[in-house]
Order: sequence, then structure tokens, then C-alpha cells
Amino acid sequence: MPERKAQVRLTAIPVLLRRGATAVAAGRVALGVIALAWPSVPARPWVGATADDLTARVFGRALGARDLALGLGALAALQRPAAEAGQVGSARAWVAAGALSDALDVWASLASWRELPRVGRWLVAASAGGAALAGAAGALAVRPGRRYRPEGLAAGVSASRPNSSA
Repeated sequence: MPERKAQVRLTAIPVLLRRGATAVAAGRVALGVIALAWPSVPARPWVGATADDLTARVFGRALGARDLALGLGALAALQRPAAEAGQVGSARAWVAAGALSDALDVWASLASWRELPRVGRWLVAASAGGAALAGAAGALAVRPGRRYRPEGLAAGVSASRPNSSA
């Protein structure tokens, strides 16, 4: 039986990036809800044992509110049909704002690197850095002039057989 490989065409990349931006936004909503309800849970890897202090809980909830707002805004903008006026610019702005906040979280971690818990600082830097990169790529994928076609992914991914003349 011949082996089949999936090939992603260049036309499918913006669709995949947009889906990635949607996934990051949904994760941001989940993190925001958790931080509002239990601020020490997401704060502990970042700041360690001080996550239970009143100051850390207040800042944890504030960051949770920020993430919830950014995530909901991005999800709402990304779900609108591309034909709506201003939708592309709005989605791009929301996704870019989330990427910027993640990049600034990395910067804040680097600024206090030696004082942060060893394992936690790497976890936060990697997750926030990855979200910043995914958000930046997603913002580029929804830039004005790009048409979003949900069916583009199905049309852009095809199965092909390897070259049998090798």
C-alpha cells in the first residue's frame, strides 16, 4: 500500500495561522478566568511562593482581567465574517495587542530573571514567548488585503503519493 503524505500549500498557511491565533486567544480567555478566580495558580510558576501574598493576588487578578479582555476581543473579531467592514483591521489589532502583552511579559521576566524561580522563569518565558510569536504570525495572517476563506484549508491541504521513481 503506497504511503500518503499531507502537503500544505502556501494558500493554507494564512488559514492555519488564523486558527493558531484563535487558539491563543481561547487559551488567553481560559488563563484570564483562572487568574480571576484563583490568582495564585497561574502566578506561582512566575513568582514562586509569593503568589499567595495579597499584592501578588491583586496583580494576578489584574493580569487575568487583561488576558480575559484581550482574548474575548480577539475571539470576537476573528469570528466575524471577513466581508464585514473593518473586521480585518480589528482582528489584526486585537491579535497584535495580545502578542505585545505576551512579549512584554517576557521582557518583565527577563528584567527580574535572577530573582524568579529557576524552573518557573523558563516556563513563563517559553510560554509567553511562544504566544507572542504565534500572535505576531497570526496578526500578519489577518492583515488587510488578505482574504480569509475557511474552506481554504481544505482546498490547501492535499494528500499526495511519494515519488515512486526514486
